[in-house]
Amino acid sequence: MIKPDMPADSQYNAETEQAMLEAKSIIGGKIEAKAYKSAKELFNELDNECYSKA
Repeated sequence: MIKPDMPADSQYNAETEQAMLEAKSIIGGKIEAKAYKSAKELFNELDNECYSKA
């Protein structure tokens, strides 16, 4: 996936490019960043994401 603001010879995989676009959207105020009340809440969500892909 090549976007206008990325070099044509980009060596990033699709998942990394998607994360970069998401970060730009957060910085630009287009989407809201996630926030967690604790590290445990963050890690629980990460565990759920990892196990739901399996």
